[in-house]
Amino acid sequence: MLVMAARPTTEPGTAPRRLVRLEAVLRSIRGVDPETICSELGVTPEELENWRDEFVRAGLSGFDAADPEPDPAEEPQAAPKSAPARTAPEKKPEPEKDRAGTSWREQAGRRAASRLRPADPNTGGLRERKKARTRALIREQAMRLFHEQGYAETTVNQIAEAAEVSPSTFFRYFNTKEDVVFADDAESRLPDTFEAIPPDVGPVRAVFRGLLDAMASTSDAESVRQQVLLCLSVPELRAVLFDNLTQLMNEIAELVAKRVGRDPGDFEVRTFAAAVQGVWYSVLFDWAEDPGIDLEEAMMKAADQLEHGLTL
Repeated sequence: MLVMAARPTTEPGTAPRRLVRLEAVLRSIRGVDPETICSELGVTPEELENWRDEFVRAGLSGFDAADPEPDPAEEPQAAPKSAPARTAPEKKPEPEKDRAGTSWREQAGRRAASRLRPADPNTGGLRERKKARTRALIREQAMRLFHEQGYAETTVNQIAEAAEVSPSTFFRYFNTKEDVVFADDAESRLPDTFEAIPPDVGPVRAVFRGLLDAMASTSDAESVRQQVLLCLSVPELRAVLFDNLTQLMNEIAELVAKRVGRDPGDFEVRTFAAAVQGVWYSVLFDWAEDPGIDLEEAMMKAADQLEHGLTL
């Protein structure tokens, strides 16, 4: 994302620039055509795209924090002082619970879960199937452009043009470019594929088998390989990948705990989930970089080693 040169906060006869930015983003979220926004508010398409991306990353509070101090002439006059009101004594914050999904786990999991995922194009009504096909087309064209010309060099406008949709349509399906890369829907299939594993299969093999089946149900092997390599090579995607790794760890803890009758917050369950997830991604990354590796064979071999205590 290009960093735009700073502009004055206000211009003669116009609203403060920060208000223009907020209005432009809100109109974009409501689906107003980008050309209309740019024409009416006097902004460039590049500014609009950058502001929309900043809004998604930082939220309104992030905008406020990044803005320069407002002009004193714009600040409302302070109300007359009155007698101070009595306030209850401030409560001390409760210590965070040591459970799966709290603290950094919960924050990363929420960020990962908030990224919209594609619906199954073979389910739902006609409208839902059409939306799913549009989303899949946008992602297909985006991944093609990332592969051909590079992630940083590809803009939302280019993706929209390749998919024959407007930029505003792109933002109805994806918040950012990063979300396009991770919208393969594999992890959302994991609960179903995991529960389909027979109960006599051990928890390690059940998780690995469930992950393999979920991945195979949404993407072909080469698409997964390109996705992984892209995530490993782009700094912005590596940051998002951490959230997804944490979300997967939380989900494994929930699924395994239910299977064995334990609490997902138990230390042993959390440790198990972290170990399984770590080994899974270690093999996945090796496979992505070495096409000669048989993914399923390598995963089952790793599952056996993990089940036997990772002995050497």
